[in-house]
Amino acid sequence: MQAQVVDMYVCDMASPSDTSEINRLFERGVKPKTVFAMIGKSAGTGLVDDFGRELAHREALGEPLGISRDEAGDRVAIILSGGLFGVVTPHATVVTREFVDVDQESVEEALSVGRAHSEPILGEDIGRMAQVEKVASAVREAQLDADIRHCARVDEIDVIDLTPPTTRRTNPWNHPPSCARART
Repeated sequence: MQAQVVDMYVCDMASPSDTSEINRLFERGVKPKTVFAMIGKSAGTGLVDDFGRELAHREALGEPLGISRDEAGDRVAIILSGGLFGVVTPHATVVTREFVDVDQESVEEALSVGRAHSEPILGEDIGRMAQVEKVASAVREAQLDADIRHCARVDEIDVIDLTPPTTRRTNPWNHPPSCARART
């Protein structure tokens, strides 16, 4: 039987394109192939055309994995928000996921992560049942990817729009990135 092990590492950033702490993680033994997501806060506007930070982080993953930065962006969810107001410091949290062999299923609660892509959500779908059905289908797929078999044990589901900035700019409805939260 296999169980999911999720770890998180907070990496400081000296500038929006600084990936040196992420590189040090790999040097210390974190396997690049286990990186599931990178979530961070950096300088910049955070608007749809502010994608330089994301490109640097894609590059940081692509090189050790031996793949292009575009392939790294498809393989790992990268979410970097702009704006460092008040006491927020630039950082990236690297989320890793591995499946390990275990003798029996744990009854303890733990963090589990899963990922899925919805069918394309068209402008005319937004705010209608077509959007709800597409997102619900992707959530069910992500739940399977997270190996969650018992819904009663789910406390929260986050749905994040990772539409590439180029796609969003060409969308005539130009909807902003969205994040939905559901508590059970």
